[in-house]
Amino acid sequence: MVSHGDGSGPLARVPTSASRSSASRIAAPSPAPAAPPSSVTERHVAWIADCLAYLCDRRHGTIEATAAAAAARVAHVNAVADLTLYPRANSWYMGANISGKSRSFMPYIGGVETDRLKCAGVAARGYAGFNLPA
Repeated sequence: MVSHGDGSGPLARVPTSASRSSASRIAAPSPAPAAPPSSVTERHVAWIADCLAYLCDRRHGTIEATAAAAAARVAHVNAVADLTLYPRANSWYMGANISGKSRSFMPYIGGVETDRLKCAGVAARGYAGFNLPA
């Protein structure tokens, strides 16, 4: 649920400069390297807008992934990638373009719908896996 310019929706409560600059930089990591970037970005923006509304409604000032949730996500992304040849490639997908960077698969290739369901589940459980201090 994103504002459509009529002053409604969760982005209506976000300062205009923040909503514009944040939305223009939300593009990675994609839930599938071959997914249409615009539709994936729109879904990411909508999820973030809903999250911001949740935070505002409950007067949370910040949100941060727990170390355990972040580690679990990285492990899952890598486990799915390990089912393919991607991790064997010396490419940016593995961070090979950055000298000294540890190799880890960056995009999620478990499917757009799978990723959508995982993200929706996190939101439905009150942003499980995130610290939400008051």
